[in-house]
Amino acid sequence: FQFPFAVIIDKNMPRKAIFSDNADNETYDLCAFKTQDLQVNVYDISLQKTDAKINYGCFDQKCDLGGTQNGVFVAKIPACVNGYLYVKADNYTENKQMFSSNSESSVDVILDKEFDVKINLKVGGKPLNGQAVVIFDGAKSVSAALPDALEIKLSEGLYNISVYVYGNSSITIPESRKTQCTEVPQSGISGFFGGTKEQCFDITLPETKIDYALIGGGRSESYLFADNLAKGNLEISVDEFRTPTNVDDLQYNYELFDQTGVKVE
Repeated sequence: FQFPFAVIIDKNMPRKAIFSDNADNETYDLCAFKTQDLQVNVYDISLQKTDAKINYGCFDQKCDLGGTQNGVFVAKIPACVNGYLYVKADNYTENKQMFSSNSESSVDVILDKEFDVKINLKVGGKPLNGQAVVIFDGAKSVSAALPDALEIKLSEGLYNISVYVYGNSSITIPESRKTQCTEVPQSGISGFFGGTKEQCFDITLPETKIDYALIGGGRSESYLFADNLAKGNLEISVDEFRTPTNVDDLQYNYELFDQTGVKVE
């Protein structure tokens, strides 16, 4: 929970609450009341000072505070309990950190460097021959659609890695029909007193052709180190599944996907 507050001092008179019938329609600019001291020291993972832009968020408002000089930022910010500091620099992952400006005045922030990494995917021990989607879900989510986009930006951290490999398919789901019933109010006096009756509808699902089907992949958890990411290449290997020819085969491939891991080098 976040609790901003403003103090009104009228000479030496006691503080008086201000009431307004239109209070709900008025916009309160929290960023205009910068009363608390703040010092932010920004470093990279080698503890070298790094310049960055600083924002402070409280409730649904975000205040643009400015940038650091030689890795140090000193300024006034609004008073807030459980607000958030947002620190962002070029080629670094944004750092979001809880900060209560009413009780804290300084903080050290370490930014993780982002690296341009090329994804080399092997399916069943062979280079990818088709289409695939690789998802890295960590401090932030990043995805790559292969072979069109081979490079992504990654920073050091723990990721849940999911790889979906797709190939051409000739699966056709035939047209089907089903009946769906629901209770509707009766007409006349019975309906006035809450009477209902069952009414059924016929629903037709048209024939559907699946052009691309899951033919490989898997998911696993892996920690990616900065030293490895700095090399610029990430080797990923997954298993290849049998090309499905019907809906049952396709369902079986998705079951295999949930049980198969991803090898990262």
